[in-house]
Amino acid sequence: MVLSKQEEAHYVSRGITLNVPDMSGIVADLGGGSLEVVAISKGVVKHSVSFDFGHLSEIEEAEIDAAFSTTPWMKIDHPGRLYGVGGSFRALGSAYIEQSGYPLAVLHGLNIPAATAGHMLSAFTRNLPDMTGVPIGRQQNMPCAARIMKCLCVILLLKRFLSAAQVFAMAFLLKPSLTTPKSRFFAGGVF
Repeated sequence: MVLSKQEEAHYVSRGITLNVPDMSGIVADLGGGSLEVVAISKGVVKHSVSFDFGHLSEIEEAEIDAAFSTTPWMKIDHPGRLYGVGGSFRALGSAYIEQSGYPLAVLHGLNIPAATAGHMLSAFTRNLPDMTGVPIGRQQNMPCAARIMKCLCVILLLKRFLSAAQVFAMAFLLKPSLTTPKSRFFAGGVF
C-alpha cells in the first residue's frame, strides 16, 4: 500500500500524538525520498505539508530553503520544539549521546538543545564531516539529512527560539492505521 502525501503526514502526526497526547510543536518525518512536516498544538494538527526530498536526495540548502519558503505557516511562531522522526533523527540522537557524554543511551524522547543540534548538523555537512557517533550505516547519507534538518531548525526554531528551542529524537511511534488487533505496535514502527 502506498500512502498519499496527506495520508503520510496524517499518520505521522497521529502516531506521535498517541505517544505524546497533548504535544505542541513541529513533527518532522525525514525519510529517504520525502519529508513530512506537521504543526501540532495541544495534540491537534494545525498544518501539514509533504516535500519530495529526503536523505537519499541530491539537494542543496538553497533548494531546501526555497521549498520551505513556499509554505507560509512554517515561518510563523511555533513552540520551540521539533520532534524528529526517522533514522536520520535517530542518528543525530546517537551522535549527541556519544559527543556529549549523555549518560543514558535511550533515543526515544531524547532532548537535544537546538543550538547544539545546529552545531552538530553543520559539522556533518563540512567538506571533511565529523561523523562521531553517527551509526556507520547512516554516515554516507548523513550530510544530505543534516542539510535538511539544519534548514528545518533554522526556519522553525533557531531564528526565534535559540535559547529555549529543543529537538527531540522520537524512536518509537504507534502507527494506528497499520496496527492489527493482536499487536498495537507496527513492526516497522521503529523509525
